[in-house]
Amino acid sequence: MNNKTKKILIVSSEFPPGPGGIGNHAYHLARQLTLHGIEVVILTPQDYATPRVITNFNQQQPFSIITLVDKAAKLEKPLHRLRILLKVVRDFQPDLLIATGARSTWVTALLTIFHRIPWLAVGHGTEFGGALNWEKRITRLCFNSSDICVFVSEFTRQAARRLGIRPGLEFVIHN
Repeated sequence: MNNKTKKILIVSSEFPPGPGGIGNHAYHLARQLTLHGIEVVILTPQDYATPRVITNFNQQQPFSIITLVDKAAKLEKPLHRLRILLKVVRDFQPDLLIATGARSTWVTALLTIFHRIPWLAVGHGTEFGGALNWEKRITRLCFNSSDICVFVSEFTRQAARRLGIRPGLEFVIHN
């Protein structure tokens, strides 16, 4: 991130008010970035909470949240999310993308084929575990294509390395 970075789009696989460490991480990241004068938009599903609870939560935040509601069939879900992400990028015009959670990194990496926007992939650990071989290959390809990787622990970075992830620029930033 440089002095010109004013707008960041965070693509997360989960987000409060529902449970989950990835969502909690994305939430606190968004709050801190906002405190530093950066305009933040979150694109995320918000599962495990009622629409009313989600609306009340979202209205209290100092950043915008676009909730992904998946009406598409399981096989169509990634394309549905990519279409929404493309529209959000076109409308918001972020200076930086942050992808957190396995599927979010997949969709973000695909988007950067169409829009050359710098992006950061956050590795939490679950992305590098017992997935199927094709999922491991996609994850490796996506994390290696990111401009920066942030891992939440040294343990997580080592798990990524075992998967063959060797980004050009990487950091460990503990939760």
